[in-house]
Amino acid sequence: MSEVPYEQLFEGIVGNDEFLITEEKSGNIVPVTRDYLLNSNNWVSNELILRVYENTVSILDDPDAIYKAGKDIFRTGVSLRFVLIRLVGVQTIINRLPNENAKFNRNKTIEIVENRNGYSIVRLHWKKDAALNKHSCEMDRGVYEGLGILTRNPASVEQKICQFEGGDYCEFHIKWKAKPFYSRFIDLFRYWFSRDIVDELEQKIEEINDIRINQDRIIELRTNELKETQAKLLEAEKRSLEHRITGGFAHEMRNALAGAQLEFKTTLNYKDKGKPSAEVLKDSATSLLKNISLIHEEHGIPREKIANLLIPKLKTIAEIADHLSDVHSGVSSDLDRGLTITSQIRDYAKMSELKRGYDRVDLMALLRGYRDRYSRDFERYKITYSVEGPDALVVSADEIHMNSIFTNLINNARDALIEQGAESKEIRVMVEERDKQVVVKIQDNGPGIPEEDLDEIFEPFFSTKPTSGTGLGLGIVKRLVQLYGGGIDVESKVNEETTFRVTLPLVS
Repeated sequence: MSEVPYEQLFEGIVGNDEFLITEEKSGNIVPVTRDYLLNSNNWVSNELILRVYENTVSILDDPDAIYKAGKDIFRTGVSLRFVLIRLVGVQTIINRLPNENAKFNRNKTIEIVENRNGYSIVRLHWKKDAALNKHSCEMDRGVYEGLGILTRNPASVEQKICQFEGGDYCEFHIKWKAKPFYSRFIDLFRYWFSRDIVDELEQKIEEINDIRINQDRIIELRTNELKETQAKLLEAEKRSLEHRITGGFAHEMRNALAGAQLEFKTTLNYKDKGKPSAEVLKDSATSLLKNISLIHEEHGIPREKIANLLIPKLKTIAEIADHLSDVHSGVSSDLDRGLTITSQIRDYAKMSELKRGYDRVDLMALLRGYRDRYSRDFERYKITYSVEGPDALVVSADEIHMNSIFTNLINNARDALIEQGAESKEIRVMVEERDKQVVVKIQDNGPGIPEEDLDEIFEPFFSTKPTSGTGLGLGIVKRLVQLYGGGIDVESKVNEETTFRVTLPLVS
């Protein structure tokens, strides 16, 4: 703004104790100068501070790095002015926090809720539009503990509420060991004459504490790694046991069912006549009735006698033949279903032997292709099927595996909608690329899954369709997704919707 002289803009700011800066070399907080304001290198945004915080945590690989920085903020180049603060005491310092903060930080306001000797509650109200996050709280927590170190009244600070985690403000509870004035004066006197020794001792104590904290973090990391390894071993053992049990069971059941089906087929093709035995029996009864009619005509046997003695028996034979025909049909269907389920169990048991594929598979083409494949079912049950996402999205996989994953999920959604019987039935497939991964969401507005079932639906043999399901479909889906280094989860609201989310790595 060339029409406004900058000297007028600086009026009342330069040299004013209400506007303070930190000297880069000494670390002292001093009034702002004209040259400082004119130097654009000193202009700092919230976004820049936040990026510095995040980089620091990332480089040091230490989530407590910003807290430690805040704790050490008074250690470097503390001037006489700040050393004399030790005479004032923590309680007085906390009382002055709102005014001092207002001089150089407009991102937040400070509210003192409680302040008695040895215990205080401080609230920070951050600007809603400031580009800040949890790191800013960690810095302040460290600063409050640093004040305790500075005043020789070691403080412990606990954050009870955080604005960046859903609270209306950030609330810190500060505890310290209160000291009388004469004790603070003696501490200051001792420090002034032996501050080099004290600083060195404090530095050693800090180094020891840092080593302890790092050791605690290493122990925590190793414990977590051990738990993860143990969980993987248990999962592998579970899969191995599953393989042995299901594989052996399916093998024996298949042999038994196949033998039963082979024997039973002889009743469906009696003596290779191309007819079931029940139908042959019924035909024989009909033929016998015709022969009796001929005997009646040739030998004059009374009709009443034939009707009383033979017709009821022939009728019973015909009824039995019809009944046997129905039973045969049902048993044949059950044997076929039993063999199908057994084959599915065998396939599931062999999944540990599967190898991932490395072909280029366009998921978008695969998912859109289901619209034509299931068009009859979708039209019959008035189901709307839609796919949202890019024109093409390629993963490295075996197309048969990808097809198995998504046909299972879409068939489940279709079955849920048919079960619901509502007027509006919809299956939405939403695909997006995120952090070198593809996320596929399959959502239906069916009856939903009860909350108590959500943790079990991926377990083998657990089914919400006891009359028609084997309980293996989602187990197979999970195993296939894991084979490709992906993940699957589900969210559901009863009588509203169900969403399965599959995450797979993109082709590199």
